[in-house]
Amino acid sequence: MKRKVQRNVLRRYECHRNGTVAKPARSRNRKKPNYALLFSLLTFSALVSCFVSFVTQTPYLNVKEIRIKGVRISDKEAVENAAKTYLGKNILFINKKAAIEKILSLNEVMDVKIGRKFPATVWIRIFERKADAVLTDGSNYCLIQKKRFNVSQGKRPAEIASVNKSCRLR
Repeated sequence: MKRKVQRNVLRRYECHRNGTVAKPARSRNRKKPNYALLFSLLTFSALVSCFVSFVTQTPYLNVKEIRIKGVRISDKEAVENAAKTYLGKNILFINKKAAIEKILSLNEVMDVKIGRKFPATVWIRIFERKADAVLTDGSNYCLIQKKRFNVSQGKRPAEIASVNKSCRLR
């Protein structure tokens, strides 16, 4: 049995006359590299990187217009100033949270929604608090909600506020 093992070893590694050992022959079952797959992966990754660089650097996706809806009581200039930070920036990289926090700091604003309309428009929808009562001393006005939240103060006439006439304060 030892002789058979030795013969197999000798067949696997052929010895030359000068005493050196030759490498074994390659097996026919060896997997060959799939060059078509490698080429297609390289092409796909090149196309994706070109697309990403185009989208991030193109001026076509820069914000050119801001549409604001729902402003009646609140200060329109404060809302516009918060929204002006978007002008000229890429629409994909705008930070909506910062503008929402600035707009929500106004007392009259209850909720804000900001969205994108491709290719170059940002829309802002403002939901304002509704005043349940108007306090006045003749020259100054104060709009108040049911839960005694001061909605707005100023020297504006009471007609700009939509007052809920069915509400009673206790």
